[in-house]
Amino acid sequence: MIQFRNIKHVKREQLQHMKSMANFVLDKFFTEDKKDALRIKVIFKPNLFKEENMYGNCIWDDDSYRPEEFTIEMEPNQKTGLLLNTLAHELVHVKQWAKGEYYQLMRTSSVYKFNGQRVDTEKVDYWDTPWEIEAHGRAIGLVVQWARKNNLKGKFKAEV
Repeated sequence: MIQFRNIKHVKREQLQHMKSMANFVLDKFFTEDKKDALRIKVIFKPNLFKEENMYGNCIWDDDSYRPEEFTIEMEPNQKTGLLLNTLAHELVHVKQWAKGEYYQLMRTSSVYKFNGQRVDTEKVDYWDTPWEIEAHGRAIGLVVQWARKNNLKGKFKAEV
């Protein structure tokens, strides 16, 4: 289940597109049973970019390994294409965590495992971490596939 909160900060059409995109992405990544087990809150947080220099973030709320409850915060003051790209990006992280592909090692706060590979975030630039490479790359493709499926091809730019 996915819930959108603080929706007064986005246009109705943007929200409809985001709900459709979220369902598309979750259908692509998960079985029906797993989708039913997930609890995802998407909270529109004005000034997220200004205050934290990010358009979106995602964190698990229940367990660090294979969690099922997540909170995604998103900057609402974006063009629709960037909103869709940001949501797709954060949902890739949901997939990574929920499937156990990505998790933090408890012994060292800066060390994570991604598909069996240990990554120390103090030694690797954000843009070189494998989970961000996947999320940034897949997000654009997900927006394109969703737009194509909904006959909206070429309507939204998935720029970053």
